[in-house]
Amino acid sequence: MTTLERPARRGVTLNEVGREFWRHPSPWMIATILVGALVARVAVGDWRLSDLLAPAVFVALFPVIEWLVHVFVLHWRPRQVGSVTVDTLLARKHREHHADPRDIPLVFIPWQTMAVLMVVTPVLPLLVFPTVGQALTFSATVGVAGIVYEWTHYLVHSDYKPRSRPFKAVYRHHRLHHFKNENYWMTVTTANSADRLFGTNPDPATVPTSPTAKNLHGGPVR
Repeated sequence: MTTLERPARRGVTLNEVGREFWRHPSPWMIATILVGALVARVAVGDWRLSDLLAPAVFVALFPVIEWLVHVFVLHWRPRQVGSVTVDTLLARKHREHHADPRDIPLVFIPWQTMAVLMVVTPVLPLLVFPTVGQALTFSATVGVAGIVYEWTHYLVHSDYKPRSRPFKAVYRHHRLHHFKNENYWMTVTTANSADRLFGTNPDPATVPTSPTAKNLHGGPVR
């Protein structure tokens, strides 16, 4: 029985899905980035109000970042350059995720990508920001955003049913992307934010159900 055929469990609690969440590698890898950045930030000290500027901008732009990554990275269409097919692990895994949205391991960022991010996330800010404290504060902010993203995305695809009004909106928004039309509703942690900005938040009643929502680009899932 595939995950698509498996009936959803009823009455699943937040504690149950929370235990399942921590059985996957990416939450632990993101938590390592977050805890490491926080410990280092406390050790460095030199607290400044300017530390908060870049994190505030990042949080404000996060829905836009989500949208851009979803559209241009995750929905990358494989391209043929001579005899070489240009494709990426993230795009391939995302096509598999669309093919079977209830396959929980496919919900998470691949561990191979996370291994790269575990190096880039702490190191790149150290090269960009003028002080170590600012760099570490920014790295910690990215870690928090990563955990929020993974948790929200996982929760939408789990058997847990939303109870709060904000999560109901996010739940409906992302499921429209998977089960109505893959060309719209691109954000994951918010509803009616960047999608409204970029014109990908139409009235669902006006959008036809896409025949390729579970088969991105109409090609074979690899």
